Amino acid sequence: MLVFACLSFLADNCSLISLDREGQISGYAFNGDPFEVFEIFFGTSNPHAIALDETGKQVKMIEKIESDLHKDAVIDKSETHAVDLEISCSCTLQEFYYGSSKTLCFERTITQGDGKTSETVEISKEIEIKPGMKPGTVLRFNGEGNRPSDRLTGDLIVRVD
Repeated sequence: MLVFACLSFLADNCSLISLDREGQISGYAFNGDPFEVFEIFFGTSNPHAIALDETGKQVKMIEKIESDLHKDAVIDKSETHAVDLEISCSCTLQEFYYGSSKTLCFERTITQGDGKTSETVEISKEIEIKPGMKPGTVLRFNGEGNRPSDRLTGDLIVRVD
């Protein structure tokens, strides 16, 4: 019934003219707060307050700006972080075309709380192969690599082949 009413309203030129002049449909008017609707939908009231980091995660704009400003810091990352842990993921042509979800199993070295004992742990990580990705695509996961005692945790690098 409601669908029929909407379709007959759209088919009636007089109704369309009254919509243009009055900005409402047959007495309907939005009485809510548009800012509240925006905040519910996007999770923030400020459209300029969010950004995406290198991995595609939503972060606060100030964090993104600070990270961009400090990218070329005086100290090189290789001096403060562990060497990146690199693994590869093979995909079929069909997986590249349609996209897929892959579970990767790999080992990483973690130093225990005493700073001396280290152990090798087997980790499984699920990654998303998005439709249209190409062979040779590199995915970086910050802080998910090896964790030695004398440096910060390295990154996990996944090369999709």
